[in-house]
Amino acid sequence: MIVQRAIEEVGIPTIIIAALPPVVRQNGAPRAVAPMVPMGANAGEPNNPEMQRGIVKDALKQLVEIESPGKIVPLPYEYNAKV
Repeated sequence: MIVQRAIEEVGIPTIIIAALPPVVRQNGAPRAVAPMVPMGANAGEPNNPEMQRGIVKDALKQLVEIESPGKIVPLPYEYNAKV
């Protein structure tokens, strides 16, 4: 998130797809979205391009919609890894 803040400082908006929203909140990310996914699968279920595209598209949409710094928007996607 240090890199994210540095990029933001030069005027380029950024967003994180967060698997662990509490960690993102604690570290003060400027913008974040949070699908219900396990750590390491932030962009969605492996081999599920429809879900992955949806998460990325929704994240990009929130890039312009989130106005207040530090906001984390939940996304309506869920994936539970089968271990």
